[in-house]
Amino acid sequence: MCIGTSSTPIGISRVEEINNVDEVELDDDNAGDNANVEGNEQPKEVEITMHEHPFTTVEEEGFNLKMKRGIPQWTSVSRHTIRLNSFKVFEFEKKKLKSLFKKVDRISLTTDLWWSKPQKIEYMVLTAHFVDMYWKLQKTVLNFVHLPPPHKGANIADSILRCLHE
Repeated sequence: MCIGTSSTPIGISRVEEINNVDEVELDDDNAGDNANVEGNEQPKEVEITMHEHPFTTVEEEGFNLKMKRGIPQWTSVSRHTIRLNSFKVFEFEKKKLKSLFKKVDRISLTTDLWWSKPQKIEYMVLTAHFVDMYWKLQKTVLNFVHLPPPHKGANIADSILRCLHE
């Protein structure tokens, strides 16, 4: 699983479905204070990464005023704490995905390549499709990477293998 080119991790598998937040050890005593406020079961880092906000968002005065108004128990943290904890959530999700794949017999991989004209960067996304233990078709993004030219079969295959080794 790769980290994206922006300030937020990309490829966090189903961040919104984290149920066992307690298993992720977060830094800063206040990092998970909003975890169970009025049915909100997500720590701050999940909220930030889910909506792809930059980590600096948590240090903005307007953001903290809005959150304090909506959640009186809200306490602010630094962007460094959010970044560190986001990567811990990422590692937790990565382990969860690996555990899930051990229970799956077959996985189909698909790729998609495209070029971002404004950034002049080529990207590849690697997606896994599989049937889970409840016979539901699932798909999850395994990786999102920069793929420089040439886009020949061998280069794409090498990139896929690098992604799978992570």
